[in-house]
Amino acid sequence: MAEKILTMYLGVYGNEADAQTDYGLLKRLHKAEEIGTYDAAIVSRAADGKVKVHRHDKPAEHGAWAGLVAGGMVGLIFPPAMIVTGAVGAAAGGAIGGHLRKGMSHGDLTQLGEEIDPGQAAMVIVSVDPLDRFLEELFERADRTITTELGASASDLAAAVDEHQAEHGESPDAG
Repeated sequence: MAEKILTMYLGVYGNEADAQTDYGLLKRLHKAEEIGTYDAAIVSRAADGKVKVHRHDKPAEHGAWAGLVAGGMVGLIFPPAMIVTGAVGAAAGGAIGGHLRKGMSHGDLTQLGEEIDPGQAAMVIVSVDPLDRFLEELFERADRTITTELGASASDLAAAVDEHQAEHGESPDAG
């Protein structure tokens, strides 16, 4: 059986409240065991273009992922100078993101960042399992959605997370 490839789902919203509401459904589906391992972040873009990353997951829910994955993708989509506050993983964008972005050019990443205009918000989900059957529900309030296969497998991600944690003296079970 071939190893599963990670997929990123991005929903763009007119406001952060709508993104937070849809995020609540994601958490409920996971709790009901409808959705397996994932990581997610809510991102809002201020009028001045600065980006704020909002995290609500407890690290124990996703083990070693602990915000590194979605935050790492945000760190790749938006230049670090644009991120004013953020998830633990946003700072890990280079380390984790390098493993995730196989097959994605810098231009592809820039284009994703340009999808979110000032005043808008986004929900970024990175999942091992396909979420296609839940997309309409998960992004009910989104103005538009983008699905991108990252080209990295779950084992690629595990190796990247382990490497990042070893370099930063973090335990995989920390949190």
